[in-house]
Amino acid sequence: MSRIALRRRREQAQRRRSVAGVLAAVGGGTVLGLAAPPTGWGGLVWVALVPFLVYLRAEHRPRAFLLGTLAGMVYYAILLRWLLGFHPLTWLGIDWWSSLGIALGAWLFVSASQAWVIGLWASLVVRTRLSGLRRVLFAVGLWVGLHWLWGRGETAFPWGTLAQSLAGDLWAVQTVALGGAHLLVGLAVAVNVLVAESWSTRRVGYAALAALLVASVQLYGWWQLTQPLPAGEPLRIGVIQGNIAQARKWTPDGRRETIETYVRGYEALAAAGAQLVLTPETAFPFIWSREPEPAAPLVPEIQKRRVPVLLSAFERRTDGQVATTLFALDGAARTISTFNKIHLVPFGEQIPLKALIGPLVRKLSPVQQEVFAGSLAQRLQTPVGPVAAGICFDSAFAGGFRAQVAAGARLLVQSTNDAWYGPAMAPQHHALDTLRAVETGRYLVRASNNGTSAVVDPLGRTARITGWNVYAAFVEPVRLLEGTTLYVRWGDWFALLSAALALMGLLAGRINTGRRVRINT
Repeated sequence: MSRIALRRRREQAQRRRSVAGVLAAVGGGTVLGLAAPPTGWGGLVWVALVPFLVYLRAEHRPRAFLLGTLAGMVYYAILLRWLLGFHPLTWLGIDWWSSLGIALGAWLFVSASQAWVIGLWASLVVRTRLSGLRRVLFAVGLWVGLHWLWGRGETAFPWGTLAQSLAGDLWAVQTVALGGAHLLVGLAVAVNVLVAESWSTRRVGYAALAALLVASVQLYGWWQLTQPLPAGEPLRIGVIQGNIAQARKWTPDGRRETIETYVRGYEALAAAGAQLVLTPETAFPFIWSREPEPAAPLVPEIQKRRVPVLLSAFERRTDGQVATTLFALDGAARTISTFNKIHLVPFGEQIPLKALIGPLVRKLSPVQQEVFAGSLAQRLQTPVGPVAAGICFDSAFAGGFRAQVAAGARLLVQSTNDAWYGPAMAPQHHALDTLRAVETGRYLVRASNNGTSAVVDPLGRTARITGWNVYAAFVEPVRLLEGTTLYVRWGDWFALLSAALALMGLLAGRINTGRRVRINT
């Protein structure tokens, strides 16, 4: 065979391998996207990355970073498609085409900001050239460690964790009470890498270990679900889902409709026997005073019915800044305590690149300014005792709820407004709330402006859930629980262990590389 023919054959083989790599990356990202809510084929998470990992294992010098980023981009583009839902923004004075550009730009930018982490993970897994169980431990530690680190700081956006896709698996999700969502993610990654190693090396032992891990997770979850829920003080909590459209909510007519809707809902729930009422995020889209006037909206009704309310509105500080706040009002409409939203949405409620894009971001907010964040140290005291609170994006972060439960909170409440986005967001938000309930061993009650509002028990079972874009008001019995899970006591121990495993893997990879170099020379 001539040199030219041989070179052509090699080039053709290289092109086929390149195409195979792209298909493996796109396929892996697509399967991860289908595993996530609302499609919800969560079982796919256990094997979604196997073809991609097999490809990386087989290739001598794969473009791991680019292919991993491509897989991540496909995954997050599918997952975060609800970001397109805030178009059109004509009600904010932005023309239709500019609004479309903003929505598309936000969707692609946020997807890319998460995708590169998977690219870095794939690149380092390949570069260390570890094999067998060391490769498995390193891949698990690196995935969890990278996502844990990237999920910290003011620009953190920990949306799309693999545990989110497994929240609907009631057996699997029980493991988060032991080590948080990171533990369930680590187990899923371990199974993927073990199956890929078994395929690549033709060793059945790796596949058997993967099967043992899945079986252990499911068996533990089954056992947990057979245990009775702990006894606790009963509470009948009411939830109002006002279903006020974003474009209308901020107008004078919308404000009147909002007040009438929540006053009517409150009176109906009080008459139905509610002992506490929860409203969605900024149910009242205006500044609320800690000492409201006697004629302020809802105050006369509270003083008449004597049913406490967790009311969300804006609070103004003495320096003029505002916060998204949950006010705990007693039966006399007096403010007992407040909780300010801790985790602000990057480029929405807080502006990382303030000097460059501050004016644009402020234009995208109805309040026309940045809001200030609450502290992890804050505690919400209510007429029924301490409650662990979260507002919207807070539910993506386990630390706030964990800290409040460790300090004695007996119930989780989540106040949110998902009306900005498309309907795919609601089931993903519900999955996050399910993780938080199981992690802390508490009931979680969520009130959403337009859906879905829900009640989740400490084992992740949905006791009540509303529809999307509908008005709803309901009363649901819950229990105020005590005791702590292993995760509440030990925190992110698995994430820290994973980071240590990743560092050891990197060192082992460098040592192995050095040995190979010395042997070759």
